Amino acid sequence: MAKSENIFSEKEIPAINMRVKQLIEYYTGGSVKQFSEKIKLASSQKLNRIFNIDKRNGEFPEVSSDILIAIANMYSEIDINWVLTGRGKMFLENTNLPPANTSADNTTIQLVNTITSQAETIGSVSYTHLRAHETKANL
Repeated sequence: MAKSENIFSEKEIPAINMRVKQLIEYYTGGSVKQFSEKIKLASSQKLNRIFNIDKRNGEFPEVSSDILIAIANMYSEIDINWVLTGRGKMFLENTNLPPANTSADNTTIQLVNTITSQAETIGSVSYTHLRAHETKANL
């Protein structure tokens, strides 16, 4: 289990909350707001709460039944038994899995393209600089 990001707490985030977080990572690249919209929650606040210690009692809130039902209704390929208990696999077998969120993949592709372009420019500049030194040395 992951520890709370709250530096004043040593509490661990409950396993079910972490499994919901895994789903959020998979489907929206970690955006609680987008995931809330996808599962048609009225507000992302309710979902966001399960990842933060409640100041009133010092505990992480439990994942509510309406969140679990919304996930099950939106994503029929998810094994709800896995969400509830951690047993089995995230996805039911023999289902067509939707692609994971590709926004992170697109960012990576853009970065690789930028780096490649910059490397080509640096190589071109270095080659021109080297040729200039060779020409000067031959004079």
